[in-house]
Amino acid sequence: MLFSVIVLSCVYILVKRTWFIQPWGQLMDGSSLLLMVIGIDVICGPLLTGLVVHSAKARWKNLLDITVIACIQFAALGYGLWTAWQAKPSWLIFETDRFVVVRLADLQAPDSEDVLKKPKPAFAGLQLKAVSKLSPDDPSFLSSLNLSLQGIPPAYRPERWVDYSANSLDVIKSAQRQPTWLERIRVGEFIAHPLQPGAELGNLSSFIFVPLQVGWHTDWVVLVDHASLQPLAVMRADAWSSAPK
Repeated sequence: MLFSVIVLSCVYILVKRTWFIQPWGQLMDGSSLLLMVIGIDVICGPLLTGLVVHSAKARWKNLLDITVIACIQFAALGYGLWTAWQAKPSWLIFETDRFVVVRLADLQAPDSEDVLKKPKPAFAGLQLKAVSKLSPDDPSFLSSLNLSLQGIPPAYRPERWVDYSANSLDVIKSAQRQPTWLERIRVGEFIAHPLQPGAELGNLSSFIFVPLQVGWHTDWVVLVDHASLQPLAVMRADAWSSAPK
């Protein structure tokens, strides 16, 4: 029982405090994944042990049962953590006029041979990339357009990724729609979540606001430092409307 408590505590810290820190736990169902992992581990561990192991059985049989249960528990825990690893936010991709949060599970390879060539996400945090531009004369323009029409946006295709600095000037163009509610914000009326835990954000007037897409969620913005053009935080505010949420 004590061993299971220690394991579950480590799982909680890893999933809740490392992979799905706020607001990603809210936006990407991190809490549901955590409950799934813990629930499976509890069923396959302490609960199953309590049902199978008892003093009336021979000692070697109890040891055999415990060994089998431990194998099942670790297999289920490994699968749950693998699922959370696939679903955690891994990349922040600038695409045309917005930032898109991409998970490992979102990545699409152009063919089966490239499946193993998927980029490796960082253990924690988001890697910053941008989508390369294609002109109508580009040989891959029509195929890229066809994939977009099929619901696979360029942000989900690693072969379209380039270094963020190559497209960073486009961030300013996409942020020309400065939110009219900025002047009305008072301290305590918003929550800005730093992309780097513990980072000091300072005055909001030093940022430009770029729309953020997280799955179906489009009512968030990325706070980008006007000088360095580096994204520093995210905030619940609809960049397409006139008021924060």
